Amino acid sequence: MILYTKIKTIRNELVTIPNQTLLQREIINYSGMDVLAISVEIALTYDNNWTAMEKLLVDSAAGTDGIIKSRRLLSCSRGLTSMPRSMS
Repeated sequence: MILYTKIKTIRNELVTIPNQTLLQREIINYSGMDVLAISVEIALTYDNNWTAMEKLLVDSAAGTDGIIKSRRLLSCSRGLTSMPRSMS
C-alpha cells in the first residue's frame, strides 16, 4: 500500500503529501492555468547596489516574452530593507 504521494511544485520543490490528505482536500492543478506567478530568490552582499540589481531584474522580466504587460511586476526584499516595492 502506498501511504504518500510525491509532487513537484512550480518552484521545482519536491513535496511529500500523505494520501489521506489528498483524499480530504481540494487539489488545484496550476499547470492547467493560462497564467502563473513565479518568484526568484537571489542573495546580494553588502557590496552590491541593491537598487541597481532590483531594476535589472524587473527590467529583464518586463522584456521577457510571455510576461503579461498589463500586470505590474512586484519586487519584494527580505532582510534589512523588507518593504515591498511595486514596479510599473
